[in-house]
Amino acid sequence: MNKDELIRGYQAGQRDFSGVDLNGVAISNVDLSGINLSHANLGGANLHRVNLSYANLSHANFMGGADFDQVNLSYANLSNVCLDHTLLKNSSLIEANLSCMSALQSSWNNCDLSGADLSNIDFEEVNLSSSNLSQASLTHACFSVSVKLNDVNLSKANLTGANLTGVCSFIKVNLSDATLTRTLYGSCINAVVDVDLTQKGAILIESGADLSGFDLSYYISHFPNNFRISVIGGLSEVNFSHANLKGIDLSDEELTSANFSYANLASANLNGADLTDAKLCHANLEEADLSYADLSYANLRDTNLRNANLTDVNFRHTIMPDGRVRNDNSD
Repeated sequence: MNKDELIRGYQAGQRDFSGVDLNGVAISNVDLSGINLSHANLGGANLHRVNLSYANLSHANFMGGADFDQVNLSYANLSNVCLDHTLLKNSSLIEANLSCMSALQSSWNNCDLSGADLSNIDFEEVNLSSSNLSQASLTHACFSVSVKLNDVNLSKANLTGANLTGVCSFIKVNLSDATLTRTLYGSCINAVVDVDLTQKGAILIESGADLSGFDLSYYISHFPNNFRISVIGGLSEVNFSHANLKGIDLSDEELTSANFSYANLASANLNGADLTDAKLCHANLEEADLSYADLSYANLRDTNLRNANLTDVNFRHTIMPDGRVRNDNSD
């Protein structure tokens, strides 16, 4: 279907265009409010000044990215949509449903997301600068890697259980009356806020933090396939002893001198992690991915490594589970 066929059908009273192929379509200055484009192919679409308020775009395919400029998506259903590599600017998404959406390497500059449902959304390498997220629901949202939140309004937003550890820029952010129960945040946010967010129920994850006994299962239940913690400056000397970190993604993370004694790291992703001098004695690393990790001088005494991926691990003066010292690269 091309643009003209879509517009003619809509003007004739048709609203159901679910599953249509509009790959690469360019539409501007058109009212398509209330249209049903669920499961439609909109990859590479260019939409300028289009009214899509109350539209159903759930499960629509934007593969390859799309360009939204001054688009009205207020009250629209965008649940379970993949907006990876998408550019949204100067657009309105007031009270839109964006739950369970993926947004990798996308930009949302100067967008109004007030009251929107962003629960369980996955933001990675996303720029949300100058956007309005007041009263938005961000429960269990995951800001996992390189997310910019400059000049963002988060007043009265619900961030319960959200993962903000991947926020890399947090300047002039309004957090007044925001709900921060069980919200995870890192050193980037902690360095600029003028209040102790832990007093509001948030959990600070940074180098040297004492997180002994921390239970990740609450968060993993909402992100069963990928729960990543990526903190600027790394997590050296963090205390995760006796913590339940089953399934966590700490790939390529700086974990030097961290304490994981008696921690549950089953099925964890530690690919490429720097675990130099880490304490892993009595830890459960069953089926964990330790490929390319650096375990120099680490202590793995009585550690469970059953079915763990140990491909190209750097064992240098490493205390192994049986107490012997392994030194694959002798001085």
